[in-house]
Amino acid sequence: MKKSSGNGFVLSFRTAAIVAISIVIIRLAVLALVKDRMLLLLVDDTIFIIANGLAAACLLYAARRSVGRSRSAWTVLAVAQIANTVGEALWTVIEGGLHQNPFPSLADAGFLIFYPLMFYPLFAVGAFLQPDVPLTSRERLKILLDAGIVIIAATSLFWVFLIAPVIASNEAINLRLALSVAYPVMDLVLFVALMEVLSRKLRSPGKDPLFFIVLSIAVVILTDVIFSVQIRDGTYVSGSLLDTGWLVSRMLLGLAGVLQAGSSPIDSTVNNSTALSVFRNRRTTWAPYLPYLGIGAAAILLVWGYDHSLHVPFSILSGYICVFVGLMAIRQKLTLDENNQLLTTTLAEIDLRKQAEASLQKAHDELDLRVKERTAELESRNAEMERFVYTVSHELRTPLISVGGVVGFLKKDLENEDAQRIETDLRLIGNALTRMDQLLGETLELSRIGRIVNQLEDVSFDEIVSEALDRAGTSIMVRGVNVSVADGLLPLVRVDKMRIVEVLTNLIENSVKYMGDQSDPRIEIGYRSDEGQTIFFVRDNGIGIDPSQHDKVFELFYKVDNKTGGTGAGLAIVKRIIEVHGGKIWIESGLEKGCTVCFTLPLAQG
Repeated sequence: MKKSSGNGFVLSFRTAAIVAISIVIIRLAVLALVKDRMLLLLVDDTIFIIANGLAAACLLYAARRSVGRSRSAWTVLAVAQIANTVGEALWTVIEGGLHQNPFPSLADAGFLIFYPLMFYPLFAVGAFLQPDVPLTSRERLKILLDAGIVIIAATSLFWVFLIAPVIASNEAINLRLALSVAYPVMDLVLFVALMEVLSRKLRSPGKDPLFFIVLSIAVVILTDVIFSVQIRDGTYVSGSLLDTGWLVSRMLLGLAGVLQAGSSPIDSTVNNSTALSVFRNRRTTWAPYLPYLGIGAAAILLVWGYDHSLHVPFSILSGYICVFVGLMAIRQKLTLDENNQLLTTTLAEIDLRKQAEASLQKAHDELDLRVKERTAELESRNAEMERFVYTVSHELRTPLISVGGVVGFLKKDLENEDAQRIETDLRLIGNALTRMDQLLGETLELSRIGRIVNQLEDVSFDEIVSEALDRAGTSIMVRGVNVSVADGLLPLVRVDKMRIVEVLTNLIENSVKYMGDQSDPRIEIGYRSDEGQTIFFVRDNGIGIDPSQHDKVFELFYKVDNKTGGTGAGLAIVKRIIEVHGGKIWIESGLEKGCTVCFTLPLAQG
């Protein structure tokens, strides 16, 4: 009948339901089979005591299995049911032991205590299962207004259709009459309180216990209304079929406790979402519209009472309507303020969402641009690598072919013992091997650039120019070139000093090499500003370079004039060094108009 869990024993809901149904069936069987009036009352009262006691035990069981505010709420419900059980015991003693009419009697005290105790956890605490999000002061005021409107409307309905006719049909109001109408009125108020709580839990995964409590109180209301009518008409008989309604309601209440105990212990800690979601959750229930039903009922009373006798002065009824309208006006003002707040919150959320979407789109565009740039860079690198491999293999093959050809001649010359030709052959082989060594050295140097980087430092470009001129001094002196440097201090750059000295030395020596037949050779070193960018340059008045070859001169092993010495890797190395520093290099020249090599470098900060 019970199954164990990590927290102790958990009563099976199926077992509890079977017990509850069995008790109701036994009670109906007793009504049908037992004919002796005294025995029937004794057995019937005993069944009620047992049923109420079991319901109280189930509620205590639920309280024990709960935590936080939920435990407090279920404990109060258990105490309410215990009070009802005491009332049933007193009813049995008075009816079966003292053989007196138990209604009205001291037993009603236990029954009446049940209502405020039930009302407290449902309406005041409101902490079953999944407790709702905390209420603001404005929302609490709205709930009080809603409750006031509904309670006044319920009281008006019961007074007009139940209490007033009973009073009008009796000469005096006695305790029996007052109690007969008190039960349904308290039931209705309790039901309204429960519906308010339940309406805030409809989306909760643990709402089943509350539904059973709703059914329990609904059965009590129906039974109490029929009971009041029978008391008014003098037709109520203790131990009749009507009493089964109270028995069923207690069984439903006990089953609610079993359901609660079978779920995981739930504390009153609230897991709040955003303020907007709180507003939306509270506005999606039907409870806020309940006061409108009260207004509708009051309006019906006003119209009905105008043409019919309702045993209530029309002026009093009109006063009730005025109270309704006043409360509704206050409530609507609060609702309008809440709507404005909701609108403001919604617009703010829309703005935030738009900003987030814009930021996301911007990040997406930037990422897309970076991917495209990176892809283009990789494609350029791949193409450059292919050209590099092709050029190196082609240039290295040339001296190898030369060596291979000369070796054939050398073999013949050795056979002929021609010493002079043997010496020539060996010289040619040596030149080819020297050429190959130069090519390999330049290739290795190019591959090192970017992989082996010296510490960057802030250095004046004047210092770089001075060291480069010292290195190229012999070439300048032999050719008789006049070198001029821009007046004033040159900019401060942040570079690998030795590499940039190598760049400038190479450019100066190239200018000297390609001076041609210039009678007044000149080289100018300086810088200029172009659209906020500092551009350094080395300008000469040599033979110049055809614009069609401006890009080719930076290719590996390319030579403008094959008659000149060198491997043709100089400008390729220069370009690679400049690019590693994040700069650019290009040529401004025309054939027979001199040549200007321009390049950019990162400037020192500050």
